[in-house]
Amino acid sequence: ARLGRDLDEPEVELRRARAVDRPDARLACALVLPAAAAGPAPVAVLLTGSGAQDRDSDSIGPGGIKLGLLRAVASALGQAGVATLRCDDRGVGDSTGDFGAATVDTFIDDARAMVAAVRADPRVDPARVSLVGHSEGAVVAAAVAARDPRVVAVALLAGPGRPVEQVLLEQVALTLARAGLTAAEA
Repeated sequence: ARLGRDLDEPEVELRRARAVDRPDARLACALVLPAAAAGPAPVAVLLTGSGAQDRDSDSIGPGGIKLGLLRAVASALGQAGVATLRCDDRGVGDSTGDFGAATVDTFIDDARAMVAAVRADPRVDPARVSLVGHSEGAVVAAAVAARDPRVVAVALLAGPGRPVEQVLLEQVALTLARAGLTAAEA
């Protein structure tokens, strides 16, 4: 599948009526299922990168990047017989909650709730749950897998090669600079 392609391939069935409830947010999600699955399918939970992003990993707001990366990953995995779950970040798209108040630990807890939700879905095999994390999602995926020995595989896409705190501070500084602000003005 190419980036930005809609999930209209005949091998993939899309279900959008999925939500993951958290104490302080409701995550709106898309569960993509292989159309020809003979039984419960293996599943990959797809995790977005840093910054407020929708389930496709598109950043929101003016100048946001719209590549549909996780939509393309979901489509390709669906065609290969793997179900996927991906959610809008809290406070983004159809999800509730406050993105600005979230921390990496919040995203780890959200991802753990996503894993629990797919394990409870009879259309997926709870013994074949994997994680795919992009950018900051790679940090989250590694942390979730370290705490959950039942996660069978982890794919880290463009994860940071430096301490995550350093990367996040640099990203904030760059975002402020693009807006013509300094840290003191923010």
